[in-house]
Amino acid sequence: MMGINKIAIILVNWNAFDLTVRCINSLENTGFPSINIFLVDNASADNSGPKLREKFKEVTFIQNTENLGFTGGNNIAITRALDAGFEYIMLLNNDTEVTEGFIEPLLLAIEGNDKVAAVQPLILELNRKDLIWSAGGDTDRFFGLSKTRFLYQELDTVRSSIKSDTDWITGCCILVRSSVIHQIGALDNKFFAYHEDVDWSIRMRKAGYELMVAPESVIFHLSMASLKSDTKQKEGFLSPFMHYLHARNHLFLVRKHKDYFNPVGVWGYQFFKLAGYSAYFIFRGRFNKLRSALKGFKDGLTK
Repeated sequence: MMGINKIAIILVNWNAFDLTVRCINSLENTGFPSINIFLVDNASADNSGPKLREKFKEVTFIQNTENLGFTGGNNIAITRALDAGFEYIMLLNNDTEVTEGFIEPLLLAIEGNDKVAAVQPLILELNRKDLIWSAGGDTDRFFGLSKTRFLYQELDTVRSSIKSDTDWITGCCILVRSSVIHQIGALDNKFFAYHEDVDWSIRMRKAGYELMVAPESVIFHLSMASLKSDTKQKEGFLSPFMHYLHARNHLFLVRKHKDYFNPVGVWGYQFFKLAGYSAYFIFRGRFNKLRSALKGFKDGLTK
């Protein structure tokens, strides 16, 4: 029987009551003997926090008074879970649905090798369950890039090519040893959202640990690509703030790990990326996004 303090599963909600309900329901339907859910509401404006607290009285609920982002929201619960003595901590996006039995292969992978710091499942598209959203990730250390393996490829065509070792693990679903978090620290709050999972993965690898994918464990993720047709804005799908974070945090990442990446390739890529962003946004007339991206580049270099 699973110990009561074995795994803490952390979800962060922000204005997404229905998605969070479906995620928690799927967790409760796994039949796992000891589900310990920490639910963080990041100061939602749609009243979803109080509604979730009322609906799921059995979870540990944390209400933030401001939006602390993916990093801050998770870190508050990570601290609580570490203090409670949980052996493993899982970060799970609230826009996911899990399958029955998804936890056991993750535990088998991480408990079978003391050098494994963290493990992720095979993540498929919720609306196209034959498509891969993440099967691990590769790091291009010359250009400072993190690439998702088999993104939007059909599972049946690449199933035999999925590897168990991975350079980095997505924060969409990651099971981490608590002892590793004690050693290297939690997520870096400076990132707020995006690239924080790559940073965490690099820190684990620098500490001498391995990262793994457990393909036998499957969850489904409602990706942004699935929502594009319904939520496209005047200047495109991604908000200016998201472009700001992507531009800024990529620079945060390569500056923080300058000993890990090749400086010639990194800064050459960033120069062409800045030029490409600027030309594209000017051509499409997306000047709000241009301003946000330029501010992201500036802050990424100076903060």
